[in-house]
Amino acid sequence: MYGKKTVYKMMGLVVMFAMLFAASPFSLASAEAIEVQPALQSGGDRLVALQNADGGWDWPLDDGNSATGSALNTIGPIAKGLAEAYGVTGDAGYLTALAKTGGLLLSKTEFSTSDGYLAATLDDIFGGNTYVSYVKMNFFDKLQTGSYSRGGTTYSTATYVTYIRNNRSGQSANLAAWDLGMGLVSAASCGVTGSELQTWIDGVKAEINQLDDYDDESNEMWYFTDGLAGALYGLAFVGEDFAPTEGYYAGAANIGVLFDALAALQSSNGGIVWHPGYTLENDQNEGTQQTAYSILAFNEYDRNAYLDNIVAAADYLMDIQLPTGGWDNYPAVGEYEASGENNEVTAEALWGISVAYDFPLMEAWVCESGDCGHPGAEFSSIQAAVDTVAEGGVVNVMPGVYAESPNITKAVTVQGTVGGDFSLPVALSDTQEVGKWYRDRYAPAAFESYDFGGEMVLR
Repeated sequence: MYGKKTVYKMMGLVVMFAMLFAASPFSLASAEAIEVQPALQSGGDRLVALQNADGGWDWPLDDGNSATGSALNTIGPIAKGLAEAYGVTGDAGYLTALAKTGGLLLSKTEFSTSDGYLAATLDDIFGGNTYVSYVKMNFFDKLQTGSYSRGGTTYSTATYVTYIRNNRSGQSANLAAWDLGMGLVSAASCGVTGSELQTWIDGVKAEINQLDDYDDESNEMWYFTDGLAGALYGLAFVGEDFAPTEGYYAGAANIGVLFDALAALQSSNGGIVWHPGYTLENDQNEGTQQTAYSILAFNEYDRNAYLDNIVAAADYLMDIQLPTGGWDNYPAVGEYEASGENNEVTAEALWGISVAYDFPLMEAWVCESGDCGHPGAEFSSIQAAVDTVAEGGVVNVMPGVYAESPNITKAVTVQGTVGGDFSLPVALSDTQEVGKWYRDRYAPAAFESYDFGGEMVLR
C-alpha cells in the first residue's frame, strides 16, 4: 500500500513530483518509537487470542473456555489498550476484536467507570456516536435524573460517587481515587458538563485528600500510587487544578506540585513505585499498573515537561514484557515471585506505551471540511496532510475541490476516492464532476490538471 514514489497518471499526461527525501529530526520519543511496534503487536496479539466469544475477557487471565462470560468491569481498560495498539499497528484483527467488544458494551445495563472512555474510543475508530450515545443515555443521563439502577439500588450522580468511595475499603481503599479519576475521564468523554461533571471532580479531590498512608504492621492501604496517578489523570483531563487540604499531600500549592510528587516516585530503572515510603529499586516496588497510569497522567498534564519521565517509564514497561506478549503487574524480582500475567494489566501497559512515543502518522485523510471521520489524521489541505504523514505513508483524498498545487518532497502515496470507498478502483469518465479527485484503474491514482480560479489544481 505504501509506494516508494508518487506518480500522478492523468488522461494523456503524466506529472511527477520531485522526491527530495529530506531527513527529519527525531525526538528521543520518535526515535524509540521505531523499535516499539513489535512489542505492541505482540501484546495486542495476546489480547486478541484470549478474547472470549462475547467480546470481553476473563480476569485475571484465561479460564480456558472462551464461551464463558467475561468480567464486564474490565472491558474498558482492556479494549482501550487494544485500541491504542490498533492505532499504531493498524492490524485488521484488532479492529474485528474491538467491534466484538463494542457489541458487548451495547448490551450492558450496569456500567463501570471505564465504559465512557471506551465508548468515546470506539466512536473515534468506527465513526459516528453510537457508543457514546448508548453509555450516556443509559448511564450518565440516568445518574443525572437519579434513575440509574445497579444491584437493586437506584443512584444519582452524587450517591453513585459516594457508593464508589465507600465500595473501596481496607487494602483497596486508595483505589477509590483511581476509580473516580477514570470515571471523570469517562464522564467528560461522554459530554457530561456543569454540576454533573463537578460532582465527579469533587469526588476525585476528596479522595486525594484521603489517600491513606501504608501501615506496615496491619498490612493495609495498598495502591497509593495507583490512586494518585488515576486521580491526577482525571483532573488533568478536564483541566482542573487542586491544592489538597488533608492527607499525605496536604499543603501542596497546586496540581503541579502533585505531579512533581508523582515524578519523584520514579526509580532510576524507569518504573514507578507503589508508595513514597517504598522506593528501594528492584525490590518489587515498581509495578506495571502504577507505571502505566503515571504515563497517562504525565502525558495529559504536560507532555513536554515530563517527556523524560514518560519515555523512561515506557522503556521500563518494554523491559518487563513477558515472552507471551503480556504483562505481570509485579514482575519477579530476586526472591519475590511474579504476580502473574493479567489481561487488564497487559492492556494498561499497551495504553501507556502507545501514548509515550511519537509514532509517525502513516495514513492521513483529506476532505474539504477537514472533518473526515478520522480524528487525529484528518486535514482540509492536501499539502498539510503530505507534510504531516511519514515517509512511506498514504494520503487519502476524498472528493472535493482543492485550490492548491501540492509540493511533494518525500516518498508518499496520494490517492483519491469516490465516497470514501477505497475497496474498488473507479475509472475516470465524462460523467464525473470537474474539479474532484477520483481513484482510477492506475496505481496509485489518476489525476489531471485543472485551472481553478487562475490556479492549477489536480482533479
